[in-house]
Amino acid sequence: MFYQSCMEDATTWAGSKEKAKTYCDCMMEKMMKKFPNESDALEHIDSVINDPDLQNCKKEVLGK
Repeated sequence: MFYQSCMEDATTWAGSKEKAKTYCDCMMEKMMKKFPNESDALEHIDSVINDPDLQNCKKEVLGK
């Protein structure tokens, strides 16, 4: 569910489906390492959104 939502959002700003996929793959990988339990990720969704490691995924895709 997270990945599908990520792809829908990222496709609007990433410029291509390939970049959106790269971004969402990065996000999923980092989220799974930080929160192996899905319910933990959902409980901490605010901190997930603002996590600097996860924000780096977007910077990597945009080349910034």
